[in-house]
Amino acid sequence: TERYLAGIPEREELKRRLDAIYNFETRFDMFKHEGKYYFWKQDGRKEQPEFCVADDFHGKPRVILDPNKLSENGHGIVRDLKLSKDGNYA
Repeated sequence: TERYLAGIPEREELKRRLDAIYNFETRFDMFKHEGKYYFWKQDGRKEQPEFCVADDFHGKPRVILDPNKLSENGHGIVRDLKLSKDGNYA
């Protein structure tokens, strides 16, 4: 099967197109705390979304917690996360 599929001329273009369709950044469960925006970010390439912070609504995200690094197989899960009152600890 792999040999047959490898011979399809449009295969690489199809793979690039599917990658573009399924692997885009999404942000969800966003909330504002002490002037910063916190949210979960998923780009489609990782098993679990990352918990991030940005200085403004459209700002560049900084990863606070990456559940993909909690276990060797990338299947770590965070079920609950709370911020300290000043936002310095999660």
